[in-house]
Amino acid sequence: MRLLLRVAYLGPGFHGFARQPGLRTVQGELEEALRRSECAETQPRLEVSSRTDRGVSALDNVVSVVGSPGSPCRIGRLNYLLPGDVSAWAMGKAPEGVRLRDVCRLKTYVYFIPGPLDPEVFREGLEAALSLGPSRLCRGGGRLEVDDVGVEEVDWGILIRISGERFCWEAVRRIVGAAENYVRMGRPTVSTAPGEGLLLAETKCDAEFEVYPRQISRFLRRWEEEARGWGTGLLLRSSMLRRLTSSRL
Repeated sequence: MRLLLRVAYLGPGFHGFARQPGLRTVQGELEEALRRSECAETQPRLEVSSRTDRGVSALDNVVSVVGSPGSPCRIGRLNYLLPGDVSAWAMGKAPEGVRLRDVCRLKTYVYFIPGPLDPEVFREGLEAALSLGPSRLCRGGGRLEVDDVGVEEVDWGILIRISGERFCWEAVRRIVGAAENYVRMGRPTVSTAPGEGLLLAETKCDAEFEVYPRQISRFLRRWEEEARGWGTGLLLRSSMLRRLTSSRL
């Protein structure tokens, strides 16, 4: 049986999601905790729906792992063994014989940009950026399928929401970077926005999950504690995270 876990993590403390020798990664921390908690096989290997880059945070990424046949997985025990900047908050069972990326397809990313900005002008910038197409926006090639884009003005800046089923490497950050260049210079020159402003906010899956609200609350508290040491940018993003998760608590 393969377990599904919805996980949240703070990106600035990691060199991305994927395991890298000698570097701290989300995958490495999750696999070690899964092994020690006896939720998974002795040498667990994760499958992930979205492989985020260095500095990128997630509220709702989804991973799959072969569960331990001998004992049920206790999510409280798993989170006890995880560091404070990673948390699992929902659990389910993966459909047999289906790849995780086919089970969990639609993803919504949110990018926060601080400061006084005109949301209408930024919408124009996003349209101009998307007109560049995958050949310009995908670093190293790949597929890009964006279904919806939105801009929301908030007290401390703007939130950009980008939803779709396929995101090639650095696509969201390059869309945002090109839109920023359009706003500043009048043309959507491709550049890559910093990973620290990006949050994977939601992943929709064709599977049922049991949600553990206490684990979400625990993660939110830790986010705010950690953010105090990382400057005002993350403090603002912690407010954004509370806002995005208010319906889950």
